[in-house]
Amino acid sequence: MSRFSPKFLAFYSTTFALVVILFSMVSTFGETRLTAPPPIEGHYRVTRSSLPDCLLPNSVGLNLHQSGIYLNASFSQMAASTGTTQAFEPTVKTDHPATLIGRWHTPNLVLVGQVLPAYLHAKRGMTHSETTICSGNAPISVKLQATLQQKVLQGSLELGSPPIKIDFLAERQAVAQKVPDH
Repeated sequence: MSRFSPKFLAFYSTTFALVVILFSMVSTFGETRLTAPPPIEGHYRVTRSSLPDCLLPNSVGLNLHQSGIYLNASFSQMAASTGTTQAFEPTVKTDHPATLIGRWHTPNLVLVGQVLPAYLHAKRGMTHSETTICSGNAPISVKLQATLQQKVLQGSLELGSPPIKIDFLAERQAVAQKVPDH
């Protein structure tokens, strides 16, 4: 009896051929149908349209960090850097920035989290809903829903419980490059 019988060779040749065919089909599918989401990571300057004054002491930035479709974000104050009006350097107001987490579904993103009380400062002349958001010691829940069009996020923030819906606009900014000292 021979060590390599025709049945043995036929079985393993067929199995090997099927594995190669399946691998090539899966590779072709992955290359044509599965694509990475576009990068949206960066610093966005929130426009002071209808946000309460307590959330925008000067100028607030939304710092987005991306890992595939998963997003992390935080709010920070933004100070204009010297030399150009388009570059902004984020400066975090507290040791604990407000953290939001969410997902990116092209072109929409949804982030949820809480704003820490250190970010909120009640001021005179605010409406009742703004006073409710801006006063107190408990963290305020935040839900950010936005659509990305070019380099502009347009959407709404839902703040507090019950949620108060506020529309916003945020434009992506160039980050100031720090020049090393010699």
